[in-house]
Amino acid sequence: MPRDDVGRYRPKDRGAAPALTAVGGGIESAEKPPASFPADGDDAPVEREEKPVEHGVKQAPVERDDAASGRRRPGPPRFVPTGDSAGETTSAQAVLLATAGAAFLTVAAVLLLTGWAYATATGSTDLNRRDVDPVFEVRDKLVWIAALVIAGSLGLVLALIKRPVRRLLESWPVLFLTVAGTAGVAYSAAWVDGWIGFGPANLLLAVALVPLLVFAVGPWSRGAVPFLWPAVVALGLVLYLPALWQTPRGMYDPYHAARNIDELLGPVAGSFPLSDYVPQYGGMLGLPLIPFRSLVAADVEWWIMSYLSVLSVITVVALCVAAAMMLPRGRRALAPLLVIPVLLMKPSSPDGLTPAGVQRLFQTIPERSLLPVLLGVVLLLAASRMQARSRWIWVGVISCLAALHNIESGVPATVAAALLLVALRAGWRALGYFAAAWIGVVVVYAGVLALAGGSLRPEYWAGFVLEFANGFAQLPMPPYGNYVFVLFVLVAGTASAFPVVWRGPAAMSVAATGGLYFGAWGLLMFPYYVGRSSSLGQLQFFLIPASVAAIWLLIGAARAVQVRRLTPRLAYAVLLCCLPAALCATTVMKAPWPETNLKRLTGGFSPDSDFRSTAHGPRPVVDEQQAQLIRDVSADARKPVGLFFTSGNVAALRTGLPNASVLAVPQELMARRPWSGDPNDTGNAAFRRMQCRSLQQSDLNSVIAEDLIADALDSCTGFTRGQLDRGMVVFTRTSG
Repeated sequence: MPRDDVGRYRPKDRGAAPALTAVGGGIESAEKPPASFPADGDDAPVEREEKPVEHGVKQAPVERDDAASGRRRPGPPRFVPTGDSAGETTSAQAVLLATAGAAFLTVAAVLLLTGWAYATATGSTDLNRRDVDPVFEVRDKLVWIAALVIAGSLGLVLALIKRPVRRLLESWPVLFLTVAGTAGVAYSAAWVDGWIGFGPANLLLAVALVPLLVFAVGPWSRGAVPFLWPAVVALGLVLYLPALWQTPRGMYDPYHAARNIDELLGPVAGSFPLSDYVPQYGGMLGLPLIPFRSLVAADVEWWIMSYLSVLSVITVVALCVAAAMMLPRGRRALAPLLVIPVLLMKPSSPDGLTPAGVQRLFQTIPERSLLPVLLGVVLLLAASRMQARSRWIWVGVISCLAALHNIESGVPATVAAALLLVALRAGWRALGYFAAAWIGVVVVYAGVLALAGGSLRPEYWAGFVLEFANGFAQLPMPPYGNYVFVLFVLVAGTASAFPVVWRGPAAMSVAATGGLYFGAWGLLMFPYYVGRSSSLGQLQFFLIPASVAAIWLLIGAARAVQVRRLTPRLAYAVLLCCLPAALCATTVMKAPWPETNLKRLTGGFSPDSDFRSTAHGPRPVVDEQQAQLIRDVSADARKPVGLFFTSGNVAALRTGLPNASVLAVPQELMARRPWSGDPNDTGNAAFRRMQCRSLQQSDLNSVIAEDLIADALDSCTGFTRGQLDRGMVVFTRTSG
């Protein structure tokens, strides 16, 4: 079968796809630009002899008259611009129609299901109470299912439409739905939530910014946008880079960060994720630290904070790279301006430490996002050269690492990548490379664990997901709010990109690849917010995929304006498409201030931002003095000896003794966990079974437990509890 211009197999009767004139460019094509603008790369219109040409076919050198010599000299090969491609017109208008449908249907689903929940509730309807009627959690799940159905239905229906839908877009019924959907989306975008950063001022500024963004993304600004690079670099270095860097005395949230830190230190301390401990946020990113064990052990706090800061910077840079690959050449300086501001913000209060942006929590950047974002970059590379086998192998490798690292974000990323492979019609060979690489990573990691004396434990992989799925810390979503806007962007990105990726044209397929992957990744991952409907940490995280999906909608709108004259009726759909990207750009008003960054990085917020252990109350990690005390106690215990401490991997690095805890936060095993707020809380029985089984199967004969958490091991048979000694309790294996 023949291939199209990006290496995709296509049926013979499908026709030649319009060619790419810029690899990775989101809306560049070989079609004729507007009459008022010269073709890309031309300084002035060039008259040519009328000849039948194919789209994007590089022509032979053009013979030009040399007035001085009277001879004809060959000119450089040129791409001959041709008439408007029906495929690009249909695709651009499909983006507008999908976005209008996604807005109306998403808003309608939220309103109808919320009304149904309040009408059928028999218990409390106060969403802030623990005894709120369970129907509201059912409503939250139905909202997500409705979003999946909307995205899938719109995407499939529009993929079957092969003709322009301009008349349908400009019809009065669709115009009414577009205006109604825009009103609902605008209301949710203007919703004031300190952890999200939007508000009425952002909405008004975004509406005013829409024409400028359409101009900036279109072909008219190709020569001007590159001059933004100096300002973009200066803004990033002065305002945003310091906001991503954290030090042992300049941490945003030491309490939550301690959990991420201890899990990442597991491999370098001799404990492997999914074998020796149950990761909540992930542990695979700690594997690169293994060769540097001696350096990390010498100064744990400095090395691990620097490592996490570097990973955070890489995550944001990779996200900008993905956005830039989607934008047309010459307009890629817009990528950081459309992505970074909505993610990194200053604190809500002038004298505060905790920022409103996602940089507060390591669990969002880089833990849950780095590998899926890198997967998005590799997918964009693979989509631009689909015949490259190595790229699909890397897609499988990174998606498997993401899934093993964090099930809540990695598995949706894997499914989104597989969906993209199907939509691209990459062929069975590409699917085979992807699947073989994915399975190969699991086999290799299991082999490494076996060589280290361990084994892969699947129950560890889903441990925390099952914990939260059983109802722990569940919160219902509010009746309305910013989540409606975020959900709309993810639905619209998925629904509008699928038909473009499915049928082409090639000129928009690379950008559509990014829109489909990031939209589907966020949409499939939305249960993470449905279960624990908090803006802090949960909804914030979805600004990462939504910011890139919003760029795809902007590209589609700009393309629709470029291929056909904009009419008043069509303007509503264009406004709706451009609104998400414009809204993200307006949050530059809330950029972190250099003064605040300097104060935090120099320890000006201490002791609230100091490095600490995973204990619920402020408690330092094991230092050198306490490490010597632990070694003294271990001298009188039966060998081999293990540790059971909060931040057990830090203690293991300092003492040289293995960490025996299967959790970074052993207090999870205890009854009446301090963060549960439930006087009848019995702790997590499943985690206790995992802990006891791990001790029984280990070769440890003694376990030195911190007095704060020693009670968690009382239920483990086969070990006898000793007396409290210098703040520690020794558990000794029963003979025989």
